[in-house]
Amino acid sequence: MARSGTFDQGTRARELFDAGKSCNAIARELGFSPSTISRWAKREGVSFDRAKTVEAVAAHRIDRALIRADIIDRMYLRSQKVLTRLEADTFTYRVPTQFGSDLVSDEDPPAGDEKNLAAALGIYTDKATRLELVDSDAGESGARSMLADLGQMLGLADVPTV
Repeated sequence: MARSGTFDQGTRARELFDAGKSCNAIARELGFSPSTISRWAKREGVSFDRAKTVEAVAAHRIDRALIRADIIDRMYLRSQKVLTRLEADTFTYRVPTQFGSDLVSDEDPPAGDEKNLAAALGIYTDKATRLELVDSDAGESGARSMLADLGQMLGLADVPTV
């Protein structure tokens, strides 16, 4: 919890700063607000190096993109397995009888199984496609370009292209 009053831990703050701690990390450790630590740093003539933060954020984004790519690959592989099951030549399953169950082979899966497999296939491919969009480059510029093209098709004058 942040304290109010006089900042009297300049020596400890300097040790933490010299150890490479961020403004927020120093504030948490000393129990002051980040703005108090920023004012202290300004008085002391030191500034927090944002390059390390920028590098860490960039590395974190790359890590997350790699994780998403792995998940996408695995979802497509799972989709392929589900589709293979759905397109099998024969389906063997048990049906309940008066005295237990009988083993049945059929060209088509039971309706409930087909529905579940088709739903799983749709979910896997939909989620994989959505994850692919996270790392795609279309984003805002793609939307602006589409709107500009639409405006030109409608004959609107001076529609900027992106």
